[in-house]
Amino acid sequence: MSFAFASLRRAWRSGEDADLCSELLQESLMTLRALPHASLFDICSLSPVWRTTIERATVFLRAVVLEDFAAGIENAKEHVEIPVNDKQLSLAILLELAVQQATLRSILDVVLLLIKLWKSQCCVVDNRY
Repeated sequence: MSFAFASLRRAWRSGEDADLCSELLQESLMTLRALPHASLFDICSLSPVWRTTIERATVFLRAVVLEDFAAGIENAKEHVEIPVNDKQLSLAILLELAVQQATLRSILDVVLLLIKLWKSQCCVVDNRY
């Protein structure tokens, strides 16, 4: 998992293989959408490895959406420019994960993330004047 995250960050940082990043995110989203609804609801039935994978993926995707790698990922000090499409795909995956978990907490976490994104866009300084 760490290798996959590092590969995505490296590809975004270098600007190479950007289409590969988008394809990986798109495939992940399609795979999640193919699962039966609320597949991740019974967290106790999931193996500890799956639970850890879901948690780490959620942290990574939030960092992508918020462009906050320093807060969400260890040893990430460089600024990474992420294409808007990849941020949108990451947000869609987070939303799908919340729907699959089908818990109030997961849904509210995504709602709070959406509010945070909306507020950050409202506070952007307009320098056209």
